Amino acid sequence: MDDRSHFRNLSAATEGRTRDHRRALGTPAEPRPLSLRRNLSWTMAANVTYAALQYSIVIVLQRLGSDVLLGQFVLGLAVAAPIFMSASLKLRHLQATDSRREFAFGHYLALRLLTLAAAVVVFVTVVHLRYESTTLVIVLLVGLAKAVESVGDVFYGLLQQRERFDRLGKSKILHGVAAVTAMALILKSTGDGVAAVAGFLAARVIVTAAYDIPGGLWVMGSTSSPLAGGSLPSQDRPQWDVLRPTWDWPVLRRLVWLGLPLGATVFLIQLNQNVPRYFLEEFRGLRELGIFGAIAGAIAAGATISEALQQATAPRLARHYAEGDVDAFRRLLARLIMLCGGLGLVGAAIAATCGRWILAIVFTPDYARFSHVFVMLMIAAAVLYVCGVLMTTLIAMRIVHSQLPLLALSATAALVLSALLIPRWGMFGAAVSLALSRLPFLLVAVVLIFRGMRAVRKQTIRREPRSPRAHSADPLHLSESSIGYALGRGDAA
Repeated sequence: MDDRSHFRNLSAATEGRTRDHRRALGTPAEPRPLSLRRNLSWTMAANVTYAALQYSIVIVLQRLGSDVLLGQFVLGLAVAAPIFMSASLKLRHLQATDSRREFAFGHYLALRLLTLAAAVVVFVTVVHLRYESTTLVIVLLVGLAKAVESVGDVFYGLLQQRERFDRLGKSKILHGVAAVTAMALILKSTGDGVAAVAGFLAARVIVTAAYDIPGGLWVMGSTSSPLAGGSLPSQDRPQWDVLRPTWDWPVLRRLVWLGLPLGATVFLIQLNQNVPRYFLEEFRGLRELGIFGAIAGAIAAGATISEALQQATAPRLARHYAEGDVDAFRRLLARLIMLCGGLGLVGAAIAATCGRWILAIVFTPDYARFSHVFVMLMIAAAVLYVCGVLMTTLIAMRIVHSQLPLLALSATAALVLSALLIPRWGMFGAAVSLALSRLPFLLVAVVLIFRGMRAVRKQTIRREPRSPRAHSADPLHLSESSIGYALGRGDAA
């Protein structure tokens, strides 16, 4: 038995013991997956709402606080994101596309806790060495909120894998409402920026503990109650052991090997995205960084919708590729690119025609003079959204190691462009850097995806046993053995 079969059997045995334990206790079965249409509907509705709520945080900080406070918050995100998101090893995407259940939930949770502990140490060290006073405190609080988000991300991956995006969408809405409400109330009543960001952290902790973790129990069939309350009858009480980390070191080493290239990939993506912010803070100060963050919030809002579409379709992309159904894979990918790229282009058109008016109304009349930055940022958004689709597709195809040199090239381009453009052009230079630095990745990723699809099609046809008659009558028919081979190749890619 090879290592792959051994680890798959271990995971199946773990989940099998969980199911047997549930049956012995009389607890409910796992909820059924929703249809793709319902998952997409929930994802779009929830993420449009969440995007609006996230942008509301920016507006609250700018309106009730100041551009400097917003700049400190943006700086906190810029410092925390590369550290915590790279430490996540993109386990959520691995979970969502783990259609063969090679790893149990406990493996993902155990590895997340290990990498999160390391990320907290690195983050606190970097912040203490670089910042001081109020900026230090705000950046630390934002980073701790990202750490809590990293824990909840494992449960999001579980919900994606089981295709229950209704529960995931409700969670995102709760997080958004709680954060905006806490920050607005605190800023309105006290005017204290540090207290407002502390409220942001508290809201994240409360929703994760009260809703996300019980949601994990529910989707694994440990309780029939979506809230997993402690006062339920004995047969409906949550069985917390199903959420216990699984410290199986050989399996964790294999999961680390899968996740390390993805973690490095995320680090380079975040570096690419945040390098302009570092240069703005260094050359133009926190106020200009805050203004840039306010305008760039439109990218983040659109990215929420784009990522929602990617997350909803990632399991099906992985399944089509693993089954060798290249035509269905290509059709779904084309629709995803048109939706996400079109989202950015529509935003650019709106910014070009109504940008001055939008900025003056949403923020202050002084922001209207930065409408050219708004247009360039939305052009950059279209490029970023398409790159996100291609990244999700490469992960679904299990093509991960090839991404690193491409992203390193993009990060280097961002560094060079930022150094050249931002000292001279400020925020507009930062927007241009965002738009141009991703083009190398976009072009080569398209080539890799087409090569992967062509290889699967050729190998599927080559392995298909056919009689001469069947060959002439139906040259594109896929037999059971050819699909089985395609499944095996999908695992190995």
